[in-house]
Amino acid sequence: MRIHAVVHHSRSRALRYGSVLGSFLLAGVFLIVYGPPANAAPGCSKPLVIGLHGVGEGPDENGSGNLSVVLTDTLSRLQNLEKQHGDPVAEMRFLRHRTISGQTMTDFGFWRDGNFSAAVKTASRDLVREVTQARNTCPDRQIALVGYSLGAWIVDDYLAGQSAGFRQRTLSAVVLYGDPEWPSPAPGGLAREFGHVNIDPYKPTGLRGRFMSMCLRHDFVCNVSHESGATRMQEMAACAIGLSNCAHRRYQVDGATERGADALFAWTR
Repeated sequence: MRIHAVVHHSRSRALRYGSVLGSFLLAGVFLIVYGPPANAAPGCSKPLVIGLHGVGEGPDENGSGNLSVVLTDTLSRLQNLEKQHGDPVAEMRFLRHRTISGQTMTDFGFWRDGNFSAAVKTASRDLVREVTQARNTCPDRQIALVGYSLGAWIVDDYLAGQSAGFRQRTLSAVVLYGDPEWPSPAPGGLAREFGHVNIDPYKPTGLRGRFMSMCLRHDFVCNVSHESGATRMQEMAACAIGLSNCAHRRYQVDGATERGADALFAWTR
């Protein structure tokens, strides 16, 4: 299957310190102590991977639902690499966002009417809060985003709302699978087919080569134009009922999650 990728001072010492302090004050320089150093909170040395799931997966807004196999497989592979090299093991957080049924994924009316797009916008705002909280707790922590399917689209929307400078300062890596905003060949993924484009250019500036997106050749979610009409309908039906030959659900089978974990490991060290 082909993958497309893009610390008793003495008296004399105290006097010396007093002299230095006096010099600073005379020069109009103030010494300000803000408290503990950046990244003093437990766990700040560990990379943080924020995962965003696809349709029919969890956790939803209430924390329910089955975790994405694509995301958990990526994290497992990443953590194995970190253990093998003696690196801090990444923490994985799954963003709680609306879960849409797998059957809905094949409902073109749901795409056309903007319902998917509305769900993306809501989750994108939740992702802003999640990243902001993580940065406030650990300002220099390595943060990576991993999105699958609907989750990839949410990451697109989030990235589109941030400046290039912010992306460069804040994010160490972005890895996407089966993105509805996949751009080529035209019209690209389903989101683009129905005019719901959030990120342009697709590979955003400010990430300096730390952005990877993968689309399996027969995945109708990200590669709309590859199949004929009849073949596309068969693929959609297989995905709707969860058959193993659904390309959109094979990223952990066809080597994509291994490539994603390798990239995350390289970019978050």
